[in-house]
Amino acid sequence: MENPNAPIAPPSETPQPQPEPKTAKPSLLIGLGVLALILLASTGYLAFQNYQLKKEISQLQSSPSPTSTPDPTASWKTYKDNKQGVEFKYPDNWYTALCEPDTFCVFLDDKPIKIPEASEFITPIHVGFNEATNTVTNKKYFEEKTLEEGIERYKAIFDSKTVKVVEDLLVGGKEAAQVSGNSGPGMLEGEYFEYTLIQMDNKLLVIQLFGEKYQNIYNQILSTFKFVEATPSATPTGSPSATLTP
Repeated sequence: MENPNAPIAPPSETPQPQPEPKTAKPSLLIGLGVLALILLASTGYLAFQNYQLKKEISQLQSSPSPTSTPDPTASWKTYKDNKQGVEFKYPDNWYTALCEPDTFCVFLDDKPIKIPEASEFITPIHVGFNEATNTVTNKKYFEEKTLEEGIERYKAIFDSKTVKVVEDLLVGGKEAAQVSGNSGPGMLEGEYFEYTLIQMDNKLLVIQLFGEKYQNIYNQILSTFKFVEATPSATPTGSPSATLTP
């Protein structure tokens, strides 16, 4: 029989499980590591860019300023025809000769010019107006008044398979065009010619190139053309050096 006065033993406590300490997930650690690497790489890249920029600025400041390209025509002679208001330069070791005394027509060559009695004479470069003479009245006239007319006439000189036309040019500030190619049937068949046509007042100034040997000099001469106000009473100035045959 149980003793009612016996002390009652306290109930035994059941031990509670202790929570495990939290640990970072592996994926989070990897993400933080990648982010740190990106930040480090970005910082290094910006530092390198800054260094390169400073280096380039330093080089630009210390490098000498670029020099202008020398003018290949600086030492050339100048031919002026104030009566016509035309001026151009030509090589200092070249020669010039007037075709006729009463018109603007100049031969240019790299050797002394001896004009023959023949009515047709060709030098490497020839400058003059598109003049012709009426065989009946013996009066001079201009064959074309516009670039369009001149282009059509000069195109007919060439073999159609080789002809080339360049329009919308400017020479000395005036409208110009070029017609080039190999000459058609005749004494000079197959020879290369280039004509630069410059629009003047109701006439054309024609600069002719014969052959391709002096193409570069031809282009340089074209780059020196100037047009000024004409002085009707003036005479050409330059250094004509032709030896005329009697």
